Amino acid sequence: MTFTLRILFAIFKYVDTFDVQRSWRESFICNYRHIVISRKKVIDVGVVIKVFHSEPPCAKCRAVEKAVEEVAKEYGDKVKVVKLSALSEEADKYGILMTPAVVINDRVAFSGKVPTKEELKKAVEESMK
Repeated sequence: MTFTLRILFAIFKYVDTFDVQRSWRESFICNYRHIVISRKKVIDVGVVIKVFHSEPPCAKCRAVEKAVEEVAKEYGDKVKVVKLSALSEEADKYGILMTPAVVINDRVAFSGKVPTKEELKKAVEESMK
């Protein structure tokens, strides 16, 4: 099967989930990202931290990403970090209006501020209970 046919098959497979406000290409890309994100959720980890940042990431967003990565290293495989755009459908799901935002296990923990490592550790430990 050629590459073009594979793309067309994938498009028609997800045609019922298209958003009317978007072009078919944007909708297909959003659906593909959603599938990839949902597959990452299936991985058996204790805590999933989602960091929502602006496009391109601002200084505060980079600081939050760095702090979250450092906290995740301390917990090893128990914590999974996913970085997402604040313009994504996933951000709409959580009602995120300010960046940077941190979602821990499907709960908005921080929004619009840079949390300290201690605050992040406390939030992660509460989510592990």
